[in-house]
Amino acid sequence: MSFSGKTILLVEDDMVSAIVISSFLEEWNLSVHRAHNGAEAVRMIQEDMRFDLILMDISMPLMDGIQATAEIRKKEIRTPIIVVTGDSRDADILAALSAGANDYIFKPVSEKQLFHTVAKLLPMES
Repeated sequence: MSFSGKTILLVEDDMVSAIVISSFLEEWNLSVHRAHNGAEAVRMIQEDMRFDLILMDISMPLMDGIQATAEIRKKEIRTPIIVVTGDSRDADILAALSAGANDYIFKPVSEKQLFHTVAKLLPMES
């Protein structure tokens, strides 16, 4: 089973987190594109890049993940969004879900946690 042929937008400003998450995703045959902040992610999506799933860090410069998620949803883009947070405050998670995120995971991201969350939102091939 694999996610072969699927494309992920990873929105993450922290280099170490981006490397760790990307390595998991690429191991599952996912194509990974990276944005360094929410504003860059919104621009990439506006430039008509098609993604099967978006992994969105909440805390970033220029535009945070909650604002970026809200902007993406304003454009009626229904691509599943998983927010990634290092903070377990309920208010941030609720704000992200209210902005249009489909699910969330916590940092440090474990391979098992990431796989199960991605698999809920992205169909796998046999």
